[in-house]
Amino acid sequence: MSIDEKTIRETLLKGERVTLVLSIETKDATANATVNGTVNGTPRLSKTQKKILSIIQENKYATYEEIAKQLDIERTTVWRNLDAMKKNGAVNRVGGDKNGYWEVLLDIKDIDK
Repeated sequence: MSIDEKTIRETLLKGERVTLVLSIETKDATANATVNGTVNGTPRLSKTQKKILSIIQENKYATYEEIAKQLDIERTTVWRNLDAMKKNGAVNRVGGDKNGYWEVLLDIKDIDK
């Protein structure tokens, strides 16, 4: 069964749990994985992602470089974490890299649950 991103997002916003089962077939092998990205509809965030979220709550215009400097981590680490956070529905980037800003899409009080 195929399900689109909009349906997944709507399901998560209702607070329901979504489990994705991925199957990737290659010439040589098939890889299977189960992805559980939420607990009761709230994305699971790593410690680094929680720190990044805190920074963008204080400054929605924060750049990858500014976040990396504040956390003393590499820019690519910030990019990778924000990419994951965008994919699991925690944040969204509105606008472009230079003039855009970060939008937090989840209820902040539910993060530590």
